[in-house]
Amino acid sequence: MRFYDREQEITFLRETREQARTVARFTVPTGRRRIGKDDAYGIFYTNTHCTKFFGVKFGGNKIITYL
Repeated sequence: MRFYDREQEITFLRETREQARTVARFTVPTGRRRIGKDDAYGIFYTNTHCTKFFGVKFGGNKIITYL
């Protein structure tokens, strides 16, 4: 999948990944709905050592899933 106009995000992710080699980093994608945040991060972090936390509201309680 090709992403357009994501140069700033990709640059930020590259810098964060380089910093994470020496210091722990935590990145949270934020923004409007349905613009490809999850896909962009998933593709960028393919074949890397990272943990994805996915929070869902269920019956008034928050459930966090580790993927």
